Amino acid sequence: MNIFKIFIIGLPVVFVHETVLIGTDLELRCNYTHNATWWFDSSSLHGNTHLVNSTLILQINNVSTKSQGTYWCGSSWKHGYNVSVIVGNLPSQPRSVHSYSYEWNDSVRWVASLQTGGLPVYYTVTAQCPKLSANSTAVNLNCYDYGQNLQRLCKNVPHITNKKYVCSKYNMEELDLNTVYQVCVFAMNELGNSSSCINFTRSNESYGKMSK
Repeated sequence: MNIFKIFIIGLPVVFVHETVLIGTDLELRCNYTHNATWWFDSSSLHGNTHLVNSTLILQINNVSTKSQGTYWCGSSWKHGYNVSVIVGNLPSQPRSVHSYSYEWNDSVRWVASLQTGGLPVYYTVTAQCPKLSANSTAVNLNCYDYGQNLQRLCKNVPHITNKKYVCSKYNMEELDLNTVYQVCVFAMNELGNSSSCINFTRSNESYGKMSK
């Protein structure tokens, strides 16, 4: 079982901000003091807590958007531990990823992800040698073992809804000509990433050619 744990310890009043993946189980912990309990939306959560070795534990199963908000551990609203819980999800894959070449201008293009998971999303484009099967006859000139020689072509591009993106030739100049790469577009937020990948060749004979 995947349990996300937050353990608060320190000053009399502590403010913590945490982002949690939807569907996970969440434990909130604080040092127990006299008459302390966990609170949420002005309501006591005493029935959902248990005490272990002077630690007051609040268990929240299958976190949903209804779990989002501020939790308080203490004996009153004027003294205790404050936890702001943000519930989010992974972004969906970047859409319509393809390569485009015209008059020696190579680029990788995509459309923004449909879902951001409720969090800020950024895009990064990477290139590396594709993973070939044992029976593959493909030849990758100048391309090393899969997983090596990873290059980031475009970095930390902010998400804009339905935007059409271009990672242009100026970002491709470190790639070898006539070499097959696996190019992936990653949509990333605080909780993780989703990606879409294609095979991409930077060619010196690319005039008028479009590949998808």
